Amino acid sequence: MRTRSIVLASSAACLAALTLGAGPALAAAAPHSVGHAQKPEVLSCTAGDTFAPSGYNGLDLHDLGPLLEDYNNTGKTEPEVMTATVGGSMTVTVSASGSFDLDAIVTGFKATFGVSGSVSLTGTEGTNTTISTPNHYYALAQFGIWYYNTNGTYGYVDSACKEVDEQSITASVPHSVGFKSWTSKTG
Repeated sequence: MRTRSIVLASSAACLAALTLGAGPALAAAAPHSVGHAQKPEVLSCTAGDTFAPSGYNGLDLHDLGPLLEDYNNTGKTEPEVMTATVGGSMTVTVSASGSFDLDAIVTGFKATFGVSGSVSLTGTEGTNTTISTPNHYYALAQFGIWYYNTNGTYGYVDSACKEVDEQSITASVPHSVGFKSWTSKTG
């Protein structure tokens, strides 16, 4: 019985066929060379910081200013308008010491979980919300910036696509500006 060796060339079509799970049969149909090897392609990457998040928790509020409250003593349900008395900002914070590319953290977070986030957000004084408040209840509101805590691996990818200087971090990623509001029998 005669055997032949087939060496697959390092071509995009062959690599794609194998990567997509087409298996050796389809990969063999890609351009190839019989009997001699060709020079393999060199993988290259754009060097830069990366963040690969592994999880995140629900939204939490970074408070800006005091808790706002108003009591409804009108005898019926009324809209209570609550107005922020203080403005402020929140920027991505990281739980580890060092220098971090905050854009890389936000990009990794958004790409992995499909939720919006920003490097920095600002809430302005004078922003308001309306709370439908039953008679003899307090309307309560806290103005601030909603954020996610996310954890994962932060590192640097070099031009040869190798991860270097990896470390586990937790980051707080600003999501939106707004109020947490509720009503209560007691203020």
